Amino acid sequence: MLALSIVIPTYNRCDSLRDLLAGLAPQLTDREEVLVVDDGSRDNTLERLRPLFPQVQWIQTERQGPGRARNAGLRQARGRYMWPLDS
Repeated sequence: MLALSIVIPTYNRCDSLRDLLAGLAPQLTDREEVLVVDDGSRDNTLERLRPLFPQVQWIQTERQGPGRARNAGLRQARGRYMWPLDS
C-alpha cells in the first residue's frame, strides 16, 4: 500500500506547477504518488508538463473550481494518508 498521496489541483498555473513538481520529484519514493488535477486549464498545462513528469498521475476535469478538482484527485488517490497541495 502507498503511504502518501499528494493531490494538487491546478488551473492555468503551468510555470508554478512545473517549479513545484521539480522540487517535489527528487524527494519521492515508491511509497508516494502525486496526482495533478488539471481543472480545465487553457495554458496547455498537461501537454507541456506530462512529458517532464511521467511519474505523476494526470487527471483532467472540466472547470469546476479547486474544491471539486481536489475531490476528484482524492477519489483516485490510493495512499494511506492524503496531502493536498496548491499549485
